[in-house]
Amino acid sequence: AEGVKQTFEHKEKEGLFCPSHPFLSPRSSYIVRYTRKLTARFKTYREAYNYLLYLRVKDQAGELDLRAHLIKKNPLAFDKLADEWLNLKASQVKVTSLRSIASGMNRAIKSWGNTCIKEIQFAQIQDFLKDYDGAPKSKANALAALKQFWQWVVDRYDIPPLRKWPKLGYVEMAFRETVDLPTQSAIIGDVRLHEPFKVWLCVKWLGTYIAIRPGEMRGITEGQVDRQRGVLIIPHPKEKRAKLVPLTQEDQELITQYDLTHPRPFNQSTPFFRHEGGIGGTRPGEAFGHSMLYRAWQRACKRLGVTGVPIYPGTKHSTAMGLRAIYTPEQIK
Repeated sequence: AEGVKQTFEHKEKEGLFCPSHPFLSPRSSYIVRYTRKLTARFKTYREAYNYLLYLRVKDQAGELDLRAHLIKKNPLAFDKLADEWLNLKASQVKVTSLRSIASGMNRAIKSWGNTCIKEIQFAQIQDFLKDYDGAPKSKANALAALKQFWQWVVDRYDIPPLRKWPKLGYVEMAFRETVDLPTQSAIIGDVRLHEPFKVWLCVKWLGTYIAIRPGEMRGITEGQVDRQRGVLIIPHPKEKRAKLVPLTQEDQELITQYDLTHPRPFNQSTPFFRHEGGIGGTRPGEAFGHSMLYRAWQRACKRLGVTGVPIYPGTKHSTAMGLRAIYTPEQIK
């Protein structure tokens, strides 16, 4: 009747109808309210009813995750979770490492946006990698970052882990700007003639012990050079576990000879590769910086007429490439 407000009667599977006018149904949108938090709006009754039925089935099976249906807040949106994880990683890794991680993750954010992470499965990730425009190593890094991110989401937000991940197969590392071993030996020999002993020794070790990265090598302390056992101890490498790297007999003898003429510091945390005075802008006892070794290497290259070979590929990568003529990649590792 005119002026009397009435509630629509719900005839499930059929629709909503006016009690006084059974042939009239709402012409506006339909709202499904399953809980206080979960509401959703649909244009037709059929869409709203199907959604309600879906929620009931999931709820009865114990598989209903309300977070995946909160459209406005969308707490499980991929882009929100990815941004949260990247902000966390910013406090845990170096800037260069974060840049590499963020490169792949930002592409994933662009691809999936605010899609609920529970809807991203094997097929979606496989398609993402298939369309990934970049070098094989970059694609492998992106996949590794996604795996690490997913594990963080599983632990923090209690979602089911993926049953399997796409595989990329073996990724061939690209070694650029390397030199052959005789040229490398000549450069290191020139460093010995013109630079301080510890600078030469650090460069020599970078070319000898290729399991140790430059940052790890420069960060070695007196206590991590185990004279008694003849090993280098790398306690916090990138792999998150300690490494013991045996020293050659020649290097053990070099250290012994150096210790005879240079008293060892009492503090075991003193940098092993440190300045000893005489170089402007440095303090005695201060650890070598990257530029210290880089410049020494470049000066030697200039004297020998070698161009375009920085210290890292000139030492570690060049040694690895030289060994490949004799050993397999597994043996080299």
